[in-house]
Amino acid sequence: MFRQWLRTPPSLTGFSGFLLLMASWNVGAVPVTPIDLSQFYADPSTSVAVAPDGASATLAEDTTVSPVLLADDPYFGDPDVIIPGPNVWLVFNYVFDEPARNSDEFGAYVIDSATGYSVGPAFEYFVDSSGSGAVEWDLSSLVGKTLGLQFQLSELFGDTQLDSSVSITNVALEDRTGVPEPATLLLLLVGLGGMRTLRTSAC
Repeated sequence: MFRQWLRTPPSLTGFSGFLLLMASWNVGAVPVTPIDLSQFYADPSTSVAVAPDGASATLAEDTTVSPVLLADDPYFGDPDVIIPGPNVWLVFNYVFDEPARNSDEFGAYVIDSATGYSVGPAFEYFVDSSGSGAVEWDLSSLVGKTLGLQFQLSELFGDTQLDSSVSITNVALEDRTGVPEPATLLLLLVGLGGMRTLRTSAC
């Protein structure tokens, strides 16, 4: 009877069982709400190109205005696009191109609708050299606030050229509630391995 109790179902044995369990748990199925960049305020509009579907945008240096902005600021009456919640993350990707003899900075930050300013350094991102990456902010600590978002391309001291640009894509809110942490997945894998070991020893 003891050996029978230790015997695991074939579908939950070994790595194939782990994959089956992961599939049934729906790991990675994170609800995503895209943010429409076509609803953002662009200044100057001639230096900001937003895709027709609002899924991406490119900011280019302007000869007369710095910084170049793409923003949604509820403080100035723009639509409230960001509603924070527990385990809700704000994410986006960027590609910043800063050719030689340029001195510019790409920046992004979350806006507090009550003040019109950044909610704080933890929700700011700035880079002053060419590169690409993904940025993500956990908005859990901002529950109860109404938020906006600003992207900007700024000229820095000593800039002698006007051909820097930045492309922004995949701006979205991700609800990661219920998505297991890596440590949880590791414990589950170890547990499955232990069950297999017990079964082998008992037999």
